[in-house]
Amino acid sequence: MVCNDDKYDWTGTAAHASVKPGEKIKGTNVVHPFIAVNVNKPKTKLNPTQEEKDFLSATLFHEQLHNLGFLHGESVEYPYACATCCIEDVKDDQRADACKICSGVYTGPTIRLI
Repeated sequence: MVCNDDKYDWTGTAAHASVKPGEKIKGTNVVHPFIAVNVNKPKTKLNPTQEEKDFLSATLFHEQLHNLGFLHGESVEYPYACATCCIEDVKDDQRADACKICSGVYTGPTIRLI
C-alpha cells in the first residue's frame, strides 16, 4: 500500500489498485499487488469523521478485490457488491442483494436472483 501515485489522475478517486501480475506504478518499484491511496482522502486525517472512516474501510476492501483480479466493466461488479455487503451502511434490501452477488448466487445478467 502506498500513499500516493504522482502520475495518476486522482479526480474523483479515493484509491486504485493493481489487478494482475506485472502491473506497477510508473516511475517506482511498486508492483502488483498494490493499493495506492489518494493523500487527500480523508480530508481530516488526524480526526476523521465516522463517515470518512467507513468510506476508507469500504474503499480499501473494494481495492483488495481488484488485487484478486476483479475488474470494473468486465463482468459482475464484485468489488462494489462485496463492499456494500460486508462494509457499507446501507438499507437491508440493498445489503441482501449485494450479498447475493458477493456470495456467488448471482453470476451474470442472465441468472435470476433467488
